[in-house]
Amino acid sequence: MERISCRDRLLAASRESISQLFDAVEQQRLVRKYNDIITIYERTYKDWNQTCYEILFKMMDVGINKSAYQHLAQSVPYRFLLREVTSQHSVEAMLLGGSGLLSLYEEDEYISTLKEQWNHLANKYNLSPMRYSDWNMAKVRPYNHPVLRLAQLSTLLHSKEFIVNRIISCQTTEDVENLFYGVIVALVADAVHDLHDGPPVVAALALGRHALTDALDTALGVGESAVLFCEGIGGEDNICIVAGFGQEDI
Repeated sequence: MERISCRDRLLAASRESISQLFDAVEQQRLVRKYNDIITIYERTYKDWNQTCYEILFKMMDVGINKSAYQHLAQSVPYRFLLREVTSQHSVEAMLLGGSGLLSLYEEDEYISTLKEQWNHLANKYNLSPMRYSDWNMAKVRPYNHPVLRLAQLSTLLHSKEFIVNRIISCQTTEDVENLFYGVIVALVADAVHDLHDGPPVVAALALGRHALTDALDTALGVGESAVLFCEGIGGEDNICIVAGFGQEDI
């Protein structure tokens, strides 16, 4: 077993010294996070809503696609998305169209309506899409795929109320959990909605009845069982992922 160079010093340190070390590390982390927020706040001309919006996107992936999510949040500003929040279809179109990820999928009725809505909103707000190549798909686990994460964001953002107000109103950890738990419930509800009534992209992905699925399987390099419900909703074995949540999360 490889020897840790500071092992002896840590073993010899008092409990008080170790506690002080952890406190110092925690303080450094909080300062770093504070500076990150202030940097965005200043860049957005002291717009707390856009700042919160960008931080939310940044937290969707702290790994290989973090910069892509940040780019998307800047490419599709919150002030424009806020004008369309009464329509979840428009929110999905802005996020998925702006991400450039719609180019993954074969044309069908739902994809066509998303693309048409994106083209309309892009012209309306002078928005430019990202490139698909801006996203790193090579090491993305199925339930962390950007399409699923953006579907989750569209559900969260589909509200008349400003994001920052909803988050600031949280006073306890339970309040925060309830805020985001509502997103999970909405996504699962979408997945079991009537399939013949034009399911949203989240339900279509989950139920394997959409052209998105073949392209998603190819992009991820996995079989459908790693990404989707099986064709019918049967027992527990059929549940592989619901809107980005793997079987171990359900």
